[in-house]
Parts: sequence; structure tokens; C-alpha cells
Amino acid sequence: MSSTVAPSVANASSVNESASSTPSTPFGVQQTVLVILLSIVIVIVVVGNTLVIASVITTRRLRTVTNCFIMSLAVADWLVGIFVMPPAVAYLIMGAWELGWILCDIWVSLDILLCTASILSLCAISVDRYLAVTQPLSYSRNRRSKRLAFWMIMVVWVSSALITAPPMFGW
Repeated sequence: MSSTVAPSVANASSVNESASSTPSTPFGVQQTVLVILLSIVIVIVVVGNTLVIASVITTRRLRTVTNCFIMSLAVADWLVGIFVMPPAVAYLIMGAWELGWILCDIWVSLDILLCTASILSLCAISVDRYLAVTQPLSYSRNRRSKRLAFWMIMVVWVSSALITAPPMFGW
């Protein structure tokens, strides 16, 4: 009976040895490709949104009500590209969060704030375009002010901050 058990134990140990002797790469080819692609996306996000912001700021004809909403969206996405995406890539590279719990909380809070602001900016753009298409005459007369657009953008950002606040305080 010991002769039948010994070979199976020997085979199991040789399998374990061969599995442990293969080099385990903590950062494989897939992760490297993913990091490269994410880095390219970060550069595109930052450069593209910088161009949108710069064009609206520098060109007077682009300072329309609709472009105010687009500018708010571009600012939110630009901030995501600067403050949220690079730490996410660093987290992917390191395999664990090595930047401390305070920066982790700040990073998660910024992620929630900026992504919510981006989503709500898209909603504001959608409402603006819906009203422009369905009520073109009254929309152009009554609702086409930059002041109203400014207040809608403020509502977007304050709402985003209010959505972000409860998790920051542990609620």
C-alpha cells in the first residue's frame, strides 16, 4: 500500500515544484500593454480637453451658451485626466495602493466628484439641446443667457460636491 501512495505523493510534489519553479512575473505582457494603452488615453484626454478649453477661452465666437456647457464637461474630464487616471495607472503598476490612506481617500473622492460632474455636465448639455430643438423660438428668447448657463453649471458642480460629501464623511 505504501508503494501506491508514494508515487502519487511524488507526482504531486513534482507538480508543485514545477509550478513554483516557473518564473511568475508580477507584471506580465498584458499589464504592460494595458499600462501603455491607458497612458496613451491619459495623454489624449489631457491634450484634447486642453485644446477645447483653450479654444473656448481664446476665441470670442466660441463663447456661446452651449459651449459653456461643453467647457464645463471639458474641465471635468481634464481634471479626471490629471488627478484620477494617473494614480489609477500607478495602482495598476504597483499592484497595491502605496500612496497612503489620505491620498487614497482624496483620490476616490476626486474620482466620484469629477466623474459625477462629467455625467451631470452631459445631462445639462442634453437638456440644453433638447430645449433648443423642441422649443426653438421660446428657447432662443428666454433661456439663452450665459447667466442661466452659469447657474446651471454651478448646480452641476455643487450637486457633484454634495454627492461626493457623504462618502468622504463615512456616510
